[in-house]
Amino acid sequence: MVEQLAAGTADFDVMFTGINQERFDKLLTVPIPMQRGLLGHRIMIVSDESAGKMASIKTIEDLKGIKIGSGTGWPDTDILRQAGLTVEDSKYDNLFKMVAAGRIDGFARGAAEPFLEVGSRKEEFPNLAVDSEVLIVYPFDMFLFLNKNDTERHDILLSGLQKAYEDGSFMAYFENHPQIKEVFEQAGLDDRVRFEIDNPLLPAEIAAIPDQYWHGR
Repeated sequence: MVEQLAAGTADFDVMFTGINQERFDKLLTVPIPMQRGLLGHRIMIVSDESAGKMASIKTIEDLKGIKIGSGTGWPDTDILRQAGLTVEDSKYDNLFKMVAAGRIDGFARGAAEPFLEVGSRKEEFPNLAVDSEVLIVYPFDMFLFLNKNDTERHDILLSGLQKAYEDGSFMAYFENHPQIKEVFEQAGLDDRVRFEIDNPLLPAEIAAIPDQYWHGR
């Protein structure tokens, strides 16, 4: 889809996806993280059997000793690997099966994602749960991308998001969104063993985005 949007042959105008240097170079990026960086706060979907391993993780060396699942082609997969972690990549749906079967110890998900995902798969995978012990953090999020020539639409989106921050409507919507509320009510982000890793795929222009647009800064 990136190539289609870049070439002007896509049947859509705006793409909502994670940031990396390639997407930033090929497309026009609206430089405001749409989930305030929560996508870069990774918590694990685990099995009943692997949950004990998570409870024993206290150091980065401990973290390197488990097998983490992540999607094929996702920027996250490269970020985790470049941090020296052991990563098994596969298609999204396969990763739930891999955790349930014990082929990987956890499936790394953005903080707003795993509760709904596990809840909707309880019948198929009754041994899956959301880990409560470990948090992996790196600067990363979902952004809006457009064709390089679509500057007018880009400027409208950027201006609208900036105004939504100024008048408080962005934060009001964000904090009251059911998935986001679930994160802060259930995830216990401040109560986990926290590992901060670098994101070498993050464009310098995105790294320089003001702190007001990122959670926890």
